Amino acid sequence: MKNILFLLTDQWPSWAFGFLGADIPTPNIDRLASGGTVFKNAFTTCPLCSPARGTLLTAKWPH
Repeated sequence: MKNILFLLTDQWPSWAFGFLGADIPTPNIDRLASGGTVFKNAFTTCPLCSPARGTLLTAKWPH
């Protein structure tokens, strides 16, 4: 059985990660990314974080 780890943060742009080319060292996140799957092209239908997270976890529309 494989483990799933979601990193859900607020206002953390994708370019802030070392594995995506940032100047900021993020060795632990880089190690997780190198051994897993990274979704580089993901979008949400809702600009607010709580409904977007609810959609991610329940697969239901945020209305």
